[in-house]
Amino acid sequence: SRTDTRVALTRVGRALVSTIFLGMDHSFGFGPPVLWETMVFSHPADAAYPIQQRYCSHDEALAGHAAIVARLSTQLASATHE
Repeated sequence: SRTDTRVALTRVGRALVSTIFLGMDHSFGFGPPVLWETMVFSHPADAAYPIQQRYCSHDEALAGHAAIVARLSTQLASATHE
């Protein structure tokens, strides 16, 4: 059976920030294992996306997710005040 790989999921405006455990090393033998990934999915009209970031630890993945959410939240707040 499939286990849940989701680490975090946050909606920011029209964007969806998803961080997952990949279950497979994506370093391809170059450096430490890369096992977590954050992706930003958004409305097709938002040209600045997608964003993808990969991490070597669960703590890095959580911090990276939070940083991306904060950045998008700041951008959204700036855009609504223009």
